[in-house]
Amino acid sequence: TTTGDYRLQAWSPAVDAGLNAAVPVTVTKDLDGNPRIVDGTGDGSAVVDMGAYERQISLKRVYLPLVVRDA
Repeated sequence: TTTGDYRLQAWSPAVDAGLNAAVPVTVTKDLDGNPRIVDGTGDGSAVVDMGAYERQISLKRVYLPLVVRDA
């Protein structure tokens, strides 16, 4: 049985702290089914995280509608 959630938090020193060359080419997903090597810190460099889960960040942009009022 599992006793906790072992997914990495944004501040974890294990985010982007692994060695990409150590990941077998057949391992493309983490235990959640997410891509295994992603940029977990948002610095533009995709480095594997240490542990079974890869930190996923969302870079979604929200566009608000422009409202123009006649003065």
